[in-house]
Amino acid sequence: MSSESVTLSNVFPENSASELIPRTKTRSISNSTKSGVGAKSLVSVPIEDGGKHMEKNPFRMPSDVDFFVFRDQEKEKRQAELEVQKSLKIHEKTTLMKAKLGGVRKEAHKENREEDESSRSKETRQDTESPDDSVWRLDVTKASPLEKESLLEYTKKKREMFLLQYALFVKRNEIQQMETTAVNEETKLEKAEQFLEEDASTFDEFLKENDRCSVDAIKIADKETKLKMDKVAEIRKLSAQVMSIKRSESSYQMGRMQNDLRALPDEDEEPVLYFTDPQQLMKIFTELEEQNLSLIQNSQDTEEALEELKHDLVLAKERMAKETKQLNELISRITASIEAEEEKSAELQIKSRVFSFEQHSEEDQDIMLDALHKKVKEVYQSCLGDDQASLTTLQMLMYIENQMEDLLDRIELIPTEKLELAEKLKDKERRKRLREEKMRQQKIHQEERLRRALERAQADTKKTTGRRLIFRSDPPASKQKIEKEEEIAVKELEETNYFFN
Repeated sequence: MSSESVTLSNVFPENSASELIPRTKTRSISNSTKSGVGAKSLVSVPIEDGGKHMEKNPFRMPSDVDFFVFRDQEKEKRQAELEVQKSLKIHEKTTLMKAKLGGVRKEAHKENREEDESSRSKETRQDTESPDDSVWRLDVTKASPLEKESLLEYTKKKREMFLLQYALFVKRNEIQQMETTAVNEETKLEKAEQFLEEDASTFDEFLKENDRCSVDAIKIADKETKLKMDKVAEIRKLSAQVMSIKRSESSYQMGRMQNDLRALPDEDEEPVLYFTDPQQLMKIFTELEEQNLSLIQNSQDTEEALEELKHDLVLAKERMAKETKQLNELISRITASIEAEEEKSAELQIKSRVFSFEQHSEEDQDIMLDALHKKVKEVYQSCLGDDQASLTTLQMLMYIENQMEDLLDRIELIPTEKLELAEKLKDKERRKRLREEKMRQQKIHQEERLRRALERAQADTKKTTGRRLIFRSDPPASKQKIEKEEEIAVKELEETNYFFN
């Protein structure tokens, strides 16, 4: 008891254990003995004692002393003692109890000697003591305990010290685990950011390609609109020419009628015959007939030109309407494909995040990516036939998508009659092939049956003796639990909300 109290007073000269333990009213701690019987002890830490209790406590630790340094020193000291004990001879070694008893005896003798010396010094100092010496003695013994410490208080303080050490050890382990977890999470975040940047770059390239296609479509539409405006201007010009010809014709007729009216004689005058010879009249009739025929021919030519222009105008309008319809369909198709690709990119981002944040090691991810690359390479070789080792997975997928789009465009341009005829031929070939395969299988089965029958006929007859063998039934198959799609979707949604919200 005395040796342990001396050691504790050396380790904790000033600070109290109540300073280091959080200030709680009570704490219940379950301790187990060697026999396995559990007992609970209640550790009480005073809260409202104030500075008075702190001054009386011999376990108060100064601010410039580290408890863990003393612990490490004690550990090193014990290790050194063990090494010394290993090097000792057999007759020089002692047991632990003897060493403790010897240390206790030495400490007891040392304390007795110190008490004798203090009593002698006290007797010699009584004669020469002054009022100033009593004040000095009070100042010196101010921080020392005034009451004798009991075994219960000592064990309680030892328990508090152990709890403090255990709490610090647990907290340090938790801090170390949290640091390692934070480092792992940071690496995962960096990988996820890298994947997101790659997805964003590919998506930007796709958007640029779509923008380029839309710009080309707009240019074609502008060109066709310009051609349409030119045709409309030409039609207007021709219509103006026709109207001017009609106006000149009407003005010419009006002038002739006015001339005829002016040439008429008055009522009082006797009419004078203009024609004196019938041949004159016939000559004028022939001239007028020739002029009329030429005018009729000119009018017919003009009407034919007008009809051709009208027909060209109708064809141009139909062609422009058809082209505008195709361009609108192309624009709608491009917008739909853009929306579909955006949805795919969003789904791929979510899947990549979930994949990167799941408990998958880098080796598993590399194996999975290698398998995907091999599968994409097989599809690329079967579709395009080229074997370029320098292409990445994304580039090969891009080429495959372009090839599929070209094939779909070609299929749309092929007439429906040819497609139906080709489908019928393919179905006919497939049915013929299946029929031949079925006949071949039937032939093989028939030959196998004949062979077995011949073997049974030629085999020796065996007389069965003993008990008949009975087929043993198989144990019931274990049903595997298959997760439903709804449960999988709910699980993915929960993981997404957990990791990203």
